[in-house]
Amino acid sequence: MTLTTIWTTMETLKNSTLKLHKVVIRAFIGKINPKLAGCIKTKNIQHSSITPDQLLTYEEIDCLIRRAPTARDKALIACLTDSGAR
Repeated sequence: MTLTTIWTTMETLKNSTLKLHKVVIRAFIGKINPKLAGCIKTKNIQHSSITPDQLLTYEEIDCLIRRAPTARDKALIACLTDSGAR
């Protein structure tokens, strides 16, 4: 992997993903050299808030389940809905 490839990949990542990568790297380096880990700074990122009107309604979820082509897809939609997964 070249440095150009790494920079190109980093440019496509969201800020929250970059922060997570920095936190993981800082934790790893902190076990080896705590002073060096202190050099890695992260910023607080404002998370976008999801409003209730952006969520699927029970009717929309029911429609998705009814129109799913297989029993597996229906179960997957129901499971993701019940667990609150994105």
